[in-house]
Amino acid sequence: MNENKTSGGWYYTIEDNAVTVMGRDDDGLELIIPPFIDSLPVRRVGDGAFKEQKITGLSLPSGITSIGWRAFFDHHIRDLVIPDTVTS
Repeated sequence: MNENKTSGGWYYTIEDNAVTVMGRDDDGLELIIPPFIDSLPVRRVGDGAFKEQKITGLSLPSGITSIGWRAFFDHHIRDLVIPDTVTS
């Protein structure tokens, strides 16, 4: 079972020495997910991680490999940066 953690406003879990982002403690319109949290690489965005937050801009770091189901459900994203490392 993965333990839920927080750091710098990010909610996340750790699996295989990599971070899965599960949310953020604010509703900022521009979301920039960092490449590392607590010195571990960010590799995934979890299912429903940012659902119903009113994000209009999103930038994911190189190294992210997957975006969970409905991770950004009900958004109005106009500016989007998804790296080539995302495969699912």
